[in-house]
Amino acid sequence: MRLPNLSRAEKLSARVSREIENAIVTDGLEPTARLPTESELCRSFGVSRTVVREALQHLAARGLVRSVAGSGSYVASSSVADLERCLALLSRNKADRKAFLELLDLRLLVETELAGRVAKAPPAASLAAMRAAVAQMKASLSDSEAFARSDTAFHRAILDGAGHELFGAILKPLSPLAHRYGVSTYDSKSTLRVAIREHQAILREIEAANPIGARKAMSDHLTSSREHYLMLLEQLDEHTSSPRRRAPKGRKR
Repeated sequence: MRLPNLSRAEKLSARVSREIENAIVTDGLEPTARLPTESELCRSFGVSRTVVREALQHLAARGLVRSVAGSGSYVASSSVADLERCLALLSRNKADRKAFLELLDLRLLVETELAGRVAKAPPAASLAAMRAAVAQMKASLSDSEAFARSDTAFHRAILDGAGHELFGAILKPLSPLAHRYGVSTYDSKSTLRVAIREHQAILREIEAANPIGARKAMSDHLTSSREHYLMLLEQLDEHTSSPRRRAPKGRKR
């Protein structure tokens, strides 16, 4: 592990933790690999033992390093749960137009493929969950929150049916963001009825075990959703940028 000497003008513990993290990635250390001792890290970085311990504590809090009393510090084993935690934080904190559009782009790529995979051999449990979600959507035309929950349940049934761990780790923690997107774009009952028809089309293709049709139906649905959102943004921008009407000269307002 090659470690640079650090300037004391910087925030040392934060910089040390970043450099250790970079070294782990650059050197390709395997999970459970032992890190240099505190004394070795002190010499390599030219900092005190207190700084090194703070840096290791920071890395441990982030789940990158684990410390074993009397043995030393080791690279922590990673899992998709680490990815889920990061995306869950993003999902809770991000809810602007850029986040919504990027979420749609991600879903268009991933969920189109998932729909095709599930359609090859649709699990009975997934079909039942999708049917129940569509029925609940029909019953929720006057309740946007309930409609959004049903929409999410429909897509979750496809995700569960595909059984893809990595895609699940990406999409599941983003569900709150998808929910907020849905609620913010349900501008009329007509929009909701279109969404129901699109979900029914996806369900029909999966029930028919038609991967090509399922992919197309999912792609059509998410593309339609994206176009609708862009239309709403355009209307919003036009409304907010329109100058106030001014009274003609010589007349009081």
